[in-house]
Amino acid sequence: MTERSTQQKSSAPASENERAKELLVRAREQGRLMALTDAVFAIIMTLLVLDIRVPQLAAGENLAQGLLRVWPNLLVFVISFLLTGMYWVSHRDLFTLLRGVDRGLVWLNILFLLPVALVPFAASL
Repeated sequence: MTERSTQQKSSAPASENERAKELLVRAREQGRLMALTDAVFAIIMTLLVLDIRVPQLAAGENLAQGLLRVWPNLLVFVISFLLTGMYWVSHRDLFTLLRGVDRGLVWLNILFLLPVALVPFAASL
């Protein structure tokens, strides 16, 4: 065996161990889970506004009168948006206290997002 092939064999396990450690560290990072959660919240909050329709103004009717006709939808939007925002802020605050994540926490996060994702449906009723 040459000296070079011996060096390659001895460095291969070390690099594999380093790679495994790096993968473990990356798996415990919160970045991807927070990105998923932020995306879900962004979609939820966007869907809330889609239920508001621009009022069609009748002849001689001004914008204030048209907005009065859709005020219940606006109120539901504001309440739902603030509620969803409160969930997001509390989720963000909680995750600042964590050192890392594991598979169990990922699934708990998915279960947390499940009822929150129903807010646009409930707001449209």
